[in-house]
Amino acid sequence: MDVVDRLSAMIAKIGQKLPSVKGILQRPNGEWLVRLDDLDVVLELDEKTRRMMVSVELSTLSELSEAAVLTHLLQYSFLWRETG
Repeated sequence: MDVVDRLSAMIAKIGQKLPSVKGILQRPNGEWLVRLDDLDVVLELDEKTRRMMVSVELSTLSELSEAAVLTHLLQYSFLWRETG
């Protein structure tokens, strides 16, 4: 089983356990779209560095959730860089 298959199984298993996850769509090339109540999150595998990147399209955020989502993305980005 390759890395993408293992990640797909893991993402599906975890997604089933989280009530806020409304659906998961696997895209080609190690990318997944995770639909939450009010937000779509993209998970993307960078095979060169073997890291998972998380992103959201900022234009889809409501003003109420924008600050919280941006804070979480910045925290994730910091941890991603610091932990290698």
